[in-house]
Amino acid sequence: MQKAFQKLKIDLLWNAEKIEQTYSQLSAKHRSQLFAFYQLRTLFGPLIEGLILLDRIVYINETNSSAEANLVQFFDPVISPRCYGIIASKH
Repeated sequence: MQKAFQKLKIDLLWNAEKIEQTYSQLSAKHRSQLFAFYQLRTLFGPLIEGLILLDRIVYINETNSSAEANLVQFFDPVISPRCYGIIASKH
């Protein structure tokens, strides 16, 4: 939190003890909601990433009749959901 406030150039009025106390209170209270958020994010992240890439491929194919776009997997999706790339070429 301190580094984020420094980067945003905002004065932080809380000390480390107050930050830790507030975090402990809120994390215990909202733990189940936080877990649900991360599960949804993990579940839908690759799906949304794939939709964005497919949309870009359709756009390239529609705007340039002489262009060909392909989706290529560069590495294992377990490592990162951003393992795909678009390779386009003009004829």
